[in-house]
Amino acid sequence: VAKQNATIIINAPEVVVVDGKLVFNVTNSTPVVVTINDVVYTPDANGNYTFDADVVGNYTIIARSAETDDYYAAFNSTVFEVIKHASSVNITVNDKYEIESNFIIGIENNTAVTVTVNGIKYPVVGGKVVIDTTALAAGNYTVAATIYESDKYLGNTTSKTFTIFKHNAVIDSVVVPAADTTVGRDVTVTVTMTNVTSGKVIVEVGGHNYTVDIGNDGKAVLVVALPVGEYTAHAYYLGDDKYNTTDKTSAKFNVTAKENATVIINAD
Repeated sequence: VAKQNATIIINAPEVVVVDGKLVFNVTNSTPVVVTINDVVYTPDANGNYTFDADVVGNYTIIARSAETDDYYAAFNSTVFEVIKHASSVNITVNDKYEIESNFIIGIENNTAVTVTVNGIKYPVVGGKVVIDTTALAAGNYTVAATIYESDKYLGNTTSKTFTIFKHNAVIDSVVVPAADTTVGRDVTVTVTMTNVTSGKVIVEVGGHNYTVDIGNDGKAVLVVALPVGEYTAHAYYLGDDKYNTTDKTSAKFNVTAKENATVIINAD
């Protein structure tokens, strides 16, 4: 009786993700020896072979059968690839915040990530960037999250921007004398800030600018002598690193001329 050609068919997927398992089987007409990159594998009770995909790379499955009385020797092979995990990273942050706000920059990632805010590196703990947001100056910021390619993960990067805006400064009032002031007497102009307790206010009166310090009570007081005339006081707060500029105008007030004194002499 003439010998027959042995049949060997390897049924295996072409790709498996690292850290997974590649399970395959071999259809054969005679006993076979199966190797993966020269390492011998044996089937389980169901005839399946299992490969632990611990290292990324290309692998070759070879199945060989020896010659017998009834079959010629046979050989078959196939290749598969162990690929890296796809990495993922997401940043959660709003578009804008008022200066000195306490807020969270959230990070969702499936492997080690490096996070920077305007180029400065910050750690991530419990899905949150460890940063004191109350200390951030007004301006524009870019959060960048980068996963560098490793032996098991592909690289990835994403970014988001947000803006820190200043507080709105508020001039509550610009108080001037309610009654006419006689020339030669000082005029007091009191500028009261609602939410600012430092810095300077410029008070414009009669075409002149006066720079006045804001006290701890939020008041800036100008005492000035003015010639006869009708006036308004215009207060300008020029802002600082935390507060926006603002201005406010007072009601009108008057500086009047002195009255002539009348002297009556009675002679007998």
